[in-house]
Amino acid sequence: MLSITRASESASGPIGLLPLSLLLREQTAELHRYAEQKLGFPDAITNVTEYGSCLERFYRLYRPLEIDLARFWSMAHYRD
Repeated sequence: MLSITRASESASGPIGLLPLSLLLREQTAELHRYAEQKLGFPDAITNVTEYGSCLERFYRLYRPLEIDLARFWSMAHYRD
């Protein structure tokens, strides 16, 4: 499992190794709270139709990014 050193000490303890997913979650938590507040999530989702619409918007946003990241990862992998 990929681990990355935490950049600073936190309330959970001293500098150490964190799995990448935990490190990303820790470092983007404030941005997620801000976006959720500005977009009114999860309060803006009151039924299944609105939930589906939200998922569709996220998919349309992230799918092109995922394609580009996969292409980049593939090129980086072949350089090694």
